[in-house]
Amino acid sequence: MDKYDKCKEIREQIDKLEQQYNEIAEPFDTQIADIETEIKKAAIVAKHSFKTKYGKVGYRKGYIRTSWDTKMLLGYAVAHKEVLEFKKETEIKPSVTIKIVDK
Repeated sequence: MDKYDKCKEIREQIDKLEQQYNEIAEPFDTQIADIETEIKKAAIVAKHSFKTKYGKVGYRKGYIRTSWDTKMLLGYAVAHKEVLEFKKETEIKPSVTIKIVDK
């Protein structure tokens, strides 16, 4: 058996172990995702961050983002006060981050 065959054999073993791991982890991944969703909803409702011995949940309030269409404004802004018609506002929704503390 040459080194390429040995590497292929090892890769196959790794793939098999990863598949077994994924089969075991999948139901827990779904539960974790559901719990994260609930935690994020709670932080949005409370409108503040939380910290425990297990981790922290960061809350960032929403805001309105303002941007300008530069192509339309080039040269126009100097001569025309109607430039505000090209103003674009985007609402940035509140967001939440979760960090788990490794023990």
